[in-house]
Amino acid sequence: MVKPVRIGILVPNDTVHAFEAKNIEDIVGDERLQLVAVLRFMGDQGVKPQGFLWGKWATKFLYPKMRAHIPQTLEDILGKYEKIPIQFNKEGKFSYYATDESLATVKSLNLDVILSCQYRIIRGDFLNVPKEGIWSFHADD
Repeated sequence: MVKPVRIGILVPNDTVHAFEAKNIEDIVGDERLQLVAVLRFMGDQGVKPQGFLWGKWATKFLYPKMRAHIPQTLEDILGKYEKIPIQFNKEGKFSYYATDESLATVKSLNLDVILSCQYRIIRGDFLNVPKEGIWSFHADD
């Protein structure tokens, strides 16, 4: 029998977009994949849409019509998994670096892949912890 791929999922909070929830459901239901940990991004949550007027308009008119952007709670999918807090510090305008304690925590999980469902730019040693890297994806408007 082939050893399953050990996966961690990095989430910003208890809600993700519909397309992310669907992918997480597929991971949980696939016997070739083993969801090992749900990693909770802890740090500055200050991600804002580009431009004040664009952000207001998109939030009110665009995002509600995009099925991929419909918010869904992770409790139904991942309720039985412990959410492990991973602390990041912001350096500069856009870069986030995991703390040494958080790096040690993630290294101890021996993950093959981390699937990132958050929208910040992560840099530093955190990127080298999983054997096959961090897969980051998101839909854009």
